[in-house]
Amino acid sequence: MTPHEKVLGAQLVLFRNPASLAHRRGSAFLARQAVEGAVRMALGKRESWNMTFRSRFILLRLVCPEAMAREGHSLWAALSEVCHYHPYDLVPPASDVQLLLTDTQSWINDVENFVGDSVGLDRILATAGTGILAKQELSPREANLQ
Repeated sequence: MTPHEKVLGAQLVLFRNPASLAHRRGSAFLARQAVEGAVRMALGKRESWNMTFRSRFILLRLVCPEAMAREGHSLWAALSEVCHYHPYDLVPPASDVQLLLTDTQSWINDVENFVGDSVGLDRILATAGTGILAKQELSPREANLQ
């Protein structure tokens, strides 16, 4: 499933029964998986299953603007908080979960648009510090990422 399909699934789960605690948690779980899928897609070949998602968000800063990576990490952390079950915690209301889903969809769109326009992490990391490409050969976005 693509990240967009997962967010759509999360919205359907929440819409089906917004009063249910399990539906709210399940919806947040699907949205968190969507964020993780978008990060994996953005990192491409440099993504490793051995990395924690905190590490992946740090690496994401090489592909996307720092603010975008930070926003993604905040979403991921907020969704993780909803996913984890503690008997003494209250699950957020359905309106808060819906807001997280809307923000997740928007963030995934931003990441896909930005990564689709950029040259990719492989080229940036391959040329960083090696001096293979002169500065004038890089686009302004590439030069800023180095």
